[in-house]
Amino acid sequence: MLGLLLDHRHLPLTVEVTEHAPVDDYDALVGAIACLRTAGIRLAVDDVGAGYASLRHVLRLRPDAVKLDIALVAGVHEDPAKQAMVTALVAFSGQTGVRLVAEGLEDPAEREALQDLGVGYGQGHLFGRPAPLP
Repeated sequence: MLGLLLDHRHLPLTVEVTEHAPVDDYDALVGAIACLRTAGIRLAVDDVGAGYASLRHVLRLRPDAVKLDIALVAGVHEDPAKQAMVTALVAFSGQTGVRLVAEGLEDPAEREALQDLGVGYGQGHLFGRPAPLP
């Protein structure tokens, strides 16, 4: 598989590790990720804020991007606790250079609140529905 990826290294590629993926051997995973990075492939930790493992993944794997779970994004404009959590993650992002992406954006009020809190990237039906490649 790595050979196939190397053949297409001119294309930007990010591999996502989901928050829910159990990791028994972080050292082995970090080694595998290092190989991918030498091929120009970036890493994102997905579903951050959904469960117990995401912060450990972020701290151990040192991703290029952190994707905020919809559970943290939905209703953020009305929930001071969610706003506080996002603010902390924005500070982390600023200090480490990790790109912060809000997932599941559907409401313009959520987008505006997240933008005001410092989240610079988003994805979701607010921007467009998933579509196949041409």
